[in-house]
Amino acid sequence: MAQRAALKVPLRNAPDENVDWRRVAYLLNLSRALDAMEEQRLVPEKKVLYQFSARGHDMAQILLGSRLDNARDATCGYYRSRPLLLALGVDVTACAACRCATTPCTGARCSRSACTRSAPSS
Repeated sequence: MAQRAALKVPLRNAPDENVDWRRVAYLLNLSRALDAMEEQRLVPEKKVLYQFSARGHDMAQILLGSRLDNARDATCGYYRSRPLLLALGVDVTACAACRCATTPCTGARCSRSACTRSAPSS
């Protein structure tokens, strides 16, 4: 019984000290501001066809992205992964400048240099 008590981890009611909470808050607000811009400006102006928000999943994605720091860590992004990609360091201006952000395409059809998708091979 004494051995069991020694293995018990004490519970804390405090934020994890290993998390950069200022960066998490910044990325959360940035992601939500981009969602708001798409919803309130770009969709009504028909500059984007669809808007898929990550709202409700953004904090979890940012926390996951902030923990992926090993060379063997891997993840896959999809259309609602903006918070994860921001946490991994994807440049928001490069993504916004890419035609892929405003018109549907596949990596095979994309040839913009700002795009992180692969360009067609010749």
